[in-house]
Amino acid sequence: MAFPFAAQVVELCRWRLQDQKEPEQVYLLTSLPASELSADALLKLKRAYWGIENGLHQRLDGAGREDFSRVRLRHNAWVLCLFRRWAISVAAAWISRQTNPRRATTQGFFDAMRRNHAQGAFNLIRRRSPTFYDDS
Repeated sequence: MAFPFAAQVVELCRWRLQDQKEPEQVYLLTSLPASELSADALLKLKRAYWGIENGLHQRLDGAGREDFSRVRLRHNAWVLCLFRRWAISVAAAWISRQTNPRRATTQGFFDAMRRNHAQGAFNLIRRRSPTFYDDS
């Protein structure tokens, strides 16, 4: 298998589930030569990718239900994407201020914004100086 754009191709065999009978084969490609990026550094980059995936993307897919979006027009999808990411950013700040760990989740943020017919969310966007610190 030839990859003209890749300086390194790494085959990674891993067991994803304990009951999996055969390892999963994954290929990692990079344009950096081995002298600039060692195998250990490449694995660290791969693991860092999953930190992003488990952080933002999991929130977008789970609480934001992004995978269930029926928007198909590129421009509309882009605008909706920006609003979802803005909501996740506000949610992260709101979560950091919660004293109750059961409430300190992305879903807890969305539930709090839906309470009283989304009055808290409307107050947030209508204020001259928006703040989410008002927990009422």
